Amino acid sequence: MGSGTNATVYALAVDGTGNVYAGGDFHTSAGGTSASRIAEWNGTIWSALGTGMGTDGTITPAVANIKVDDVHHLVYAGGSFGTVGRG
Repeated sequence: MGSGTNATVYALAVDGTGNVYAGGDFHTSAGGTSASRIAEWNGTIWSALGTGMGTDGTITPAVANIKVDDVHHLVYAGGSFGTVGRG
């Protein structure tokens, strides 16, 4: 999976096409691509999911769970974070 993430991955999920979603407390990079705590591996490269997850200043953000809904093409993430980016 390339060079991986720059910190811990706590959650993995795979969609119906084989894309892998990783979530954790990595805050700057997945495979050298800018990604904040959640990213997608398509078998070749990493991509950020929107602007990722951030802090509201009171918590240390991390993604702990990921669920993929293949029917509606949605990715759900759970954990501790104060902001959520959308792409």
